[in-house]
Amino acid sequence: DNFTASVRNSLFSGDTGDTNPSAESSGTIRRRSRGRFALRGASTRQSAGSASPARRFTHRISRVKRQSASKCTKQKIDASSSKREIKKSRPTRRTSYAPTYDFLQIEKEELDEGSLRPGAKWWHGVFIFSLISMLACVITLWAPYPMGARMPSAIVAAMPWSDGCQGLKSCICHRKTVCADDLLSMIFLTIARSSAWFDYPLYMLLFMSKANNLNNFLQHTALRCWINFSDYHHVHSLFGIVVGLESTSHAFFHIVRWARRKDDIQLLWNSQTGLTGLIAIILCPFIVLPMTVPYLKKQMSFEWRKGLHYLSIVWGAALMCHAPARIFWLIGIPFFIYAADKMMEGFSKTHLVESAHFQRLGDTSCLISFANPPGFGKQNSAYVYLMLPWLSRYQFHAFT
Repeated sequence: DNFTASVRNSLFSGDTGDTNPSAESSGTIRRRSRGRFALRGASTRQSAGSASPARRFTHRISRVKRQSASKCTKQKIDASSSKREIKKSRPTRRTSYAPTYDFLQIEKEELDEGSLRPGAKWWHGVFIFSLISMLACVITLWAPYPMGARMPSAIVAAMPWSDGCQGLKSCICHRKTVCADDLLSMIFLTIARSSAWFDYPLYMLLFMSKANNLNNFLQHTALRCWINFSDYHHVHSLFGIVVGLESTSHAFFHIVRWARRKDDIQLLWNSQTGLTGLIAIILCPFIVLPMTVPYLKKQMSFEWRKGLHYLSIVWGAALMCHAPARIFWLIGIPFFIYAADKMMEGFSKTHLVESAHFQRLGDTSCLISFANPPGFGKQNSAYVYLMLPWLSRYQFHAFT
């Protein structure tokens, strides 16, 4: 069909009258046959070295045939190629159960993008609560007494730790450790306390994010539609950096404010608030920097960095005593949940494996196979922590 259409488009012309093929004419020679084809020529007279009209007609037909044949061959090749591609894309009945380790080649950036999907970063909502907490701090400081902490100068002058507001009709001086009786001190106090109140939700999630057993349980509930509990390590790292910066700001402006008021700098070691705050700010660089600064991560061994990071337990205890009237339960409840989770992990979630098979995969990976120990149960865990005592009794590394 393709060949017939090509010939008709190339050669069909003129009328369909009967003409003797051997007659001389200056017009058109027509040939009657089953299919009507026509060939236009200037003359039917033969010249030296020229082909007859019938021969030229045959040459023209042969050339058209070759062109059509090449088109058909190309179409057949394209059709066969497409069939092979479709056949490859179809699932085969024979399924290979040989293990593949392609997941070991996935880059870290791809894993991070997969764990925190765009538009699903739920932890952004935590900062909304932090902003609400900071706004509440500003209101409780600057609102008039009794709604806020601003009191008239006459009432402040009656306090044993102040002589009244300096150049102001009202100021903040309801407690010795937070007395700010001039404008600059009030600004420093606002910055210091606002940074601490902004961190309150972050303090709580810093401990909750490492309650692995609780998070594993919550990941199997409907809450996972809103909160991805498996991404808590990333959240822990981010919030730890923010808390480190905010804690430094908090301590700096309190120390500057105390240094401006007579002998208030002695509150740094003579009061419970000052002493616990001093302990917390001293521990903060040892907890945060080895886990965040690339140079320190390369220079320090894992054991040292991990050991220093556990100073966060002392840091949390110091925070609980820093302002007992308000922060004790705010930090204490997440802290005790974390401690209970770690005790459960140590006593009922840690198992001894007597025998294991190690298979090296390339230069950087290892496949470890073992029978589930008694009490381990049938579970599809994303990863397990392994400790190899002949290497180190103090390192538990995550294996996927």
